[in-house]
Amino acid sequence: MVTELNTNAPAGVAAKRGPGRPRKNPPPSPDPSPSPTISDPKTINPPPGVVDPDTWDVKGCVVTVDLGNGTTSAAYKNAQGQIVAIPDKDGQLCTATAVGFEQGDPARPVFGRAAMSMRRVHPEWVCTFAKRARGKGGVPAIVDKDGRVWTTGEMEALFLRWRLDYAREFTGERIVGVLITVPANFDDAQRRASIAVAEQAGYACIGTINEPTAALLRYAQGKKGTFLVTDVGKGTSDISIIDVDGNTFTIRAAAGRSDLGGAEFQACILQHLMDHAAGSGVVLDPAQDHRSLILMEYEAENASCDLSSVHEVAIAFQAHGRLFDVSLTRATFESLVSDLCERIRDLVTEAMASAGLATEEIDGVVMVGGASRTPCIRAVLESLFGASKILTDIDLDKAVSLGAVEAIGLKLNELTAGGNMALVHRVHEYDLHSNVKVNDVCSWPIGVRALDSRTGLDAFVVMIAKNTPLPATCRQVFGLIGGDVGTGDTPIIVLQGDPEEHPDKARVLARFQLSDLPPGPTRERIEVEFAMDCSGLANVHARDLFSGREIAEQVDARDAVQKQHVA
Repeated sequence: MVTELNTNAPAGVAAKRGPGRPRKNPPPSPDPSPSPTISDPKTINPPPGVVDPDTWDVKGCVVTVDLGNGTTSAAYKNAQGQIVAIPDKDGQLCTATAVGFEQGDPARPVFGRAAMSMRRVHPEWVCTFAKRARGKGGVPAIVDKDGRVWTTGEMEALFLRWRLDYAREFTGERIVGVLITVPANFDDAQRRASIAVAEQAGYACIGTINEPTAALLRYAQGKKGTFLVTDVGKGTSDISIIDVDGNTFTIRAAAGRSDLGGAEFQACILQHLMDHAAGSGVVLDPAQDHRSLILMEYEAENASCDLSSVHEVAIAFQAHGRLFDVSLTRATFESLVSDLCERIRDLVTEAMASAGLATEEIDGVVMVGGASRTPCIRAVLESLFGASKILTDIDLDKAVSLGAVEAIGLKLNELTAGGNMALVHRVHEYDLHSNVKVNDVCSWPIGVRALDSRTGLDAFVVMIAKNTPLPATCRQVFGLIGGDVGTGDTPIIVLQGDPEEHPDKARVLARFQLSDLPPGPTRERIEVEFAMDCSGLANVHARDLFSGREIAEQVDARDAVQKQHVA
């Protein structure tokens, strides 16, 4: 069977398929503050009278931010080397990730708990759950009173700027960089969107770090063993298996879903309440009863929180002018969410299989993320690993942002190695020191678009598979399509995504051409090589074995295309 490159169609290359949470307190009344604006990161938080940060010689700090679907936390390292959690303006260490416009007016923004309070009355002017929209383009979030459409990315940037502007006041430091934490399962587009949020907020971003890794940096430095980290937040679920040897952290495997989190558990309670109302003849329509359902969402969230520590809760809600009282036991709740718990079990099983480990080879299970408090999630892990392996001496809500501080020096050293010295020179020396080493894996398959010569269909040919330890190299030889090929261009299309799906659904990381190919043989003609380093940079090299014509491109599988060389 011959594997072929297509010199005519834009499809590209072709190959053969080788303890309980406290109940939420009522949010305070909205406290309008000056309207933040989307800023250029080149004008990051200058002092009065200074516009260009390059002219400001005062050094500053790097802040880590866990910008979640439900809550946001931040941290930094002070001059004494202590890792400190940074509160918001209301004194909350975990801020509700919500931002809105009072009366739809962008000049009157509200944030955090105040925005959640406003959402009860005016949900149309409040943005929540923006993290799930990252990497999906300009997803509309709010239409203000003047008809201007604000995207989720813009609203997240407004929220982050408010959070970081107060961080400047709290630390008394200039913030020269931000390290954003992301789920290990985030792909290239989602990671780039996360970095863009920080830059739109007016702050330089030094990169991203996987949330399970950050949490383990907080817990396991100096330890030795193999740990499974379960991070179930408001909107995502992440499983990572990490070997720890002192200060060296080696990721063995990761699995996750961006559509599974605490919100799905609460949605089961909401549906239970809707079914109860329907049994009494009150049918709620999401399109017509939007505000009523939002108020019921709050009740469902509080019930989910309470059931982490008690065995039965009473839920009162109104619908169509009628008052309903529902008693919900933990057993009933767990029956409602049993399918969700099985999905989490499947993620654990997937990660374990990818790492090639048996359950007895796991030395400890670290649980982080607010939804991890749900007893049935813990029960899933106990059934797999035993109760004695569940480690409880960790802060579920702030472990990620606090642990990420340990990686600041590591990320800054990566910038130095990449030649980006401008930002590094503006960071305090104590932020540059790093005691940890992280050996990562490829978070998503990366490869090229191809035509399968057996089926005649386009395919995603994986060059570096998911969970491949980095650094990694792969080389494959392809043929050309079209019989006696004359001069022409051969497109090389670099993809990232799920190889089991159609290549049209994969992310296109780069497109480049191997041009001016002379007539010659078509079988085993083009050699393509991928070499990915520990930071996620993939050097893609394509060479015509007949003419020697070649092209090389550097693709950042986590950020962007960097440079190209043609010979």
